[in-house]
Amino acid sequence: MVRKSFVGGAMMIALAAPAWAQDQCVAPKPPAIPDGAKATPNQIIAAQNEIKTYAASSDSYQSCLAQEIARQKAVAAQNNGELDPGVQSAVQVKSAAQRNDAQQVAAAWGAAVDAFNKAQQRKQRPPASTAAPAGGGYGGAMGGVGRY
Repeated sequence: MVRKSFVGGAMMIALAAPAWAQDQCVAPKPPAIPDGAKATPNQIIAAQNEIKTYAASSDSYQSCLAQEIARQKAVAAQNNGELDPGVQSAVQVKSAAQRNDAQQVAAAWGAAVDAFNKAQQRKQRPPASTAAPAGGGYGGAMGGVGRY
């Protein structure tokens, strides 16, 4: 009786191991991208740092998924079997979804940086002057002093 319980428990652990191992790879949460047209330089710098962290976490996640596939293949080979196509497919779906998220973050970040740079250029342009140019009008720079 005890032996049956032990074997049953071992089977449950063996069957749950692929799902448990896949959950060890945690997809990073995409960072919030500021509105580049309204963001301050400090907000852009903070977002850039968050994106660098996200990129590193994305690389680690993809590496974890690749290691998981390799581990699952090794376990299958040890048991004289093949990797369950469902496990490989599930890992590939997770990998593709995270790569898509990373591409969306990159596109949004590029747009935010472009908007920020354009906003900064607008701030640096001198305002259009409404004063008459020098030399035009009465007593301008063209020798108007003492000639009246």
